[in-house]
Amino acid sequence: EGNQSTMFQFKKRKKSTSGSKDDAKIDFYAAFENLGPIEGVVSVINGERKVSLSLFYEESLEFLKNELEYLDLEGFLYKKDKNIEPIYELSASLLDTRG
Repeated sequence: EGNQSTMFQFKKRKKSTSGSKDDAKIDFYAAFENLGPIEGVVSVINGERKVSLSLFYEESLEFLKNELEYLDLEGFLYKKDKNIEPIYELSASLLDTRG
């Protein structure tokens, strides 16, 4: 709708040696004009899907609490009092050669 600004970044975590080969965790950062900054982790462990979100704005936290019941995953929401920073800093280059 319109010219809303959004940004989404993610980074897959390295697998631990103790987990199943199908286990996975992804860290992400999102910034939405209407929700503000969000950071979190989406994980699949032993076939169970979970999401953990940290939000800066209380109103966004309450909104997403109500929305989580419609998703087929277990969710944890936290209010974060300090700034939520992107995973990657934007630069003139699209290729991150530093890792």
